[in-house]
Amino acid sequence: MKRGIKGQMKKKVFVTAIFLVLTFLMMRGTFDVLNKSEDTNENTRYNEYSRYKEINGIIKKGETLFDIFKRYNLNITELFRIKEASANIHKLKEVYPGQVYKIIIDTDNQVNAFSYWINDDSILSITRTESGFFAEKKAVEYEKKIQHVGGANKGQSHIICG
Repeated sequence: MKRGIKGQMKKKVFVTAIFLVLTFLMMRGTFDVLNKSEDTNENTRYNEYSRYKEINGIIKKGETLFDIFKRYNLNITELFRIKEASANIHKLKEVYPGQVYKIIIDTDNQVNAFSYWINDDSILSITRTESGFFAEKKAVEYEKKIQHVGGANKGQSHIICG
């Protein structure tokens, strides 16, 4: 009978310890199941030292920015302001499947920045300013390497380019 009571006490202590650890992790935010996306092409990352959350994703076929804003409960009025700011650079009505986007939001769920890969060479970058949103098109910086091929062409006077 003593053995049964000791075993039950150990089990209760173990269950209590697990419960306390899980509670601690959820309070700290490291065990945050709400930030996990159902889609493997998207993820939401929260920096605990910052007041911003980053939403990264890839545009799916038939998807619009309106759909994305609704999914993350973002303010649709901000979407219209972002579209307005970018109108002279790139119309956000034209988003294409496979293109990457990033939305940075604050703790009030307000958009602080939005970026969208227009193509392989350009990114549309929109940031919140005191007077609204500011949009600019940024060139993608690629590492350029110059290779030199040297040698003498003896005996042949034809150069073939392919």
